[in-house]
Amino acid sequence: MYINQLPGVELKMIDYIADEEQINYVGVWDDVQKRAKERFRNDVIGEFSKRYRIKTIYSSIDLEKIVDLTTTTAANTEYRGFTIELNPENDDYVKTNLQVIYIQTLFLYLQAPANTTIDFYDLDTNQLLLTKNVTGAAGWNTINVFTSFDTKRLYVGYDATTINSVKKDISKINNLDFIDNEYIYWDGCGCNNAYMFNGAQSSLIDPYTITQGIDSFGLSGIWSVKCQYDNIVCNNLEAFKSAWLYCLGAELMKERIYSSRLNEFTVFDRNRAKELLKLFEVMYRGGVVDEIRYDGELTNTIESINLSSVDCCLECIAPFTTVYNSL
Repeated sequence: MYINQLPGVELKMIDYIADEEQINYVGVWDDVQKRAKERFRNDVIGEFSKRYRIKTIYSSIDLEKIVDLTTTTAANTEYRGFTIELNPENDDYVKTNLQVIYIQTLFLYLQAPANTTIDFYDLDTNQLLLTKNVTGAAGWNTINVFTSFDTKRLYVGYDATTINSVKKDISKINNLDFIDNEYIYWDGCGCNNAYMFNGAQSSLIDPYTITQGIDSFGLSGIWSVKCQYDNIVCNNLEAFKSAWLYCLGAELMKERIYSSRLNEFTVFDRNRAKELLKLFEVMYRGGVVDEIRYDGELTNTIESINLSSVDCCLECIAPFTTVYNSL
């Protein structure tokens, strides 16, 4: 599908509304897509919240900046850090595709200045997902990540080749019950509502063969288990394409109306741009045009999708019980 399939949208117009920072149509289209993506994400959540009691943040953890400076591990050619697991390694059946691991910020304690990298690995697919370069000073170093990882088992480790690591005990972090030497994962709705968190280390050559423990070797951070409804869209692109097209069209008309450029598209045809904005908004979210009511493409699509009643990202509502009293 192409944006100029929409009525009143010309490729020439996109180029003519570009400002000095956007330069040309490429810059305009990039800005429009970024805004539309964030709006689309929020609108999808809003529509689902009309039908379900949804969650956005399942668990939120601050590992804090507490380390044992008297216990150290000598530098070695290995990764050191921690793992976050939403499912055990031998669990092939995933109860929800909506959960993601979100890393906001990492903190790395160094006894002396050192440069290193922090790598993020998917332990299910054996893939390197992200690398962060760290120019470290003595003491605590802050590394902003702000990234969601669509994986059930994540390994976060730093290169300790030149680093004598301090100890960080994370043994009290797990939120799982431990009964008969087995972790209890499932709640009353039958879904995974827990995570496993462990300190970890591995060789640089084979980061997927991990030794787990209670020490994260001075690596701390703030992270959470989130419910990300993007996956519903990404797994059903055909169903959402019309709604996405009208969302883009609406954002493009906003760009046109508020452009600083002075030309036929931004000045003389301004009223037409406002009319098109109203049309695209109605086709996207619903409303009335020319006394005709439209439900909106996004609303119609969301109403056609039924989520599992036992998904961890939905509130589990117990069945109602009816009690009869006789007088």
